[in-house]
Amino acid sequence: MNVTSLSFLLLLTVLPLNCAAIGLTEAELENLFAYTSTGMTFENALQIVLSEQTENMRAQPASTAISAQEEIDPETAALIARLEAENHPPIQAYIPDSIFDQVQRCPDIATHRTTLEPLITFLRGIRQDSNVHSIDTHVAANIAKLPVIGNAFGVDNPNLGIAAIQAYLNPFTTTYAGYEGRAVSSAQLQGYIATTLNTAAQDPITLGLYSRITSILQRLQNEIAEEEFNAHTKHLFDAIAENFLTQGGCFQGVRNRAYIRYISILNILMKE
Repeated sequence: MNVTSLSFLLLLTVLPLNCAAIGLTEAELENLFAYTSTGMTFENALQIVLSEQTENMRAQPASTAISAQEEIDPETAALIARLEAENHPPIQAYIPDSIFDQVQRCPDIATHRTTLEPLITFLRGIRQDSNVHSIDTHVAANIAKLPVIGNAFGVDNPNLGIAAIQAYLNPFTTTYAGYEGRAVSSAQLQGYIATTLNTAAQDPITLGLYSRITSILQRLQNEIAEEEFNAHTKHLFDAIAENFLTQGGCFQGVRNRAYIRYISILNILMKE
């Protein structure tokens, strides 16, 4: 759900909003507008502003802190629901310490953005129809940087193991629509997943990336809209299926696709 700065201004103009009505101070509303103006979704911007509000409350003496009832009252909830109902799916309730919140709070996030930026730039320069092996050298030289970033954020798990990854992913294969118009049955995709993970097990970092991706999906399932979550699972399944539908299946193909997928997810979580 993207709320542009213009639409946000229109909402503030048309609806009878004021600082007290939505439980935010004027400064917090300005922060909310600033976040959405950068292209951040309304949901993520609201999460960050409310998170900042909570931190400010913790720093206040008990006598001056805002009560939970005052912070999120029925009028506020109704207003948010009204905003979201207008051409947008319902907003999810604010989740303290969500995966987005945790990543944004990392004290070294700027350093990790700097590390990730040239990797993203390189991948964006690769033609979409390029052979996956065209990035073999790049991936081999840079893949070890990813666990460092993942460990710093502490939002994923590199040690799920093959059985646990399969147990989580396999149920979602029943709704997979196939890869670029090519039908892939649930049983077929589950076979691809099993082979992919067993091939990835040749290298702890590679299997760890599939584990990290899966553990992030486990968290996102409860923190983002269903449609957005389904898009993330499809991206992963597309990467896995493509490796076999294009007569691949080798270790480098399995590794390179996990590398691309994990960087893509990190980039989303790290966006300012």
